[in-house]
Amino acid sequence: MPTDKHRRRLIGEAIVQGYLKNPQTEEELAWAHDNAVAMIEEEPWATPAQSVQSPPDEQNSAGH
Repeated sequence: MPTDKHRRRLIGEAIVQGYLKNPQTEEELAWAHDNAVAMIEEEPWATPAQSVQSPPDEQNSAGH
């Protein structure tokens, strides 16, 4: 009988293989992002001024 650690690793590998075989579409990724932003903005600690934005690209953040 596999250990919990081994079982979790096998499950993780199966998930990765599934996404490699059938990657998410741009539409699916956009839907997931938009819903994540909406959930975060609904949190009581988030104010309208704290709207969630995409992180800056590495080029802009490298030159602090």
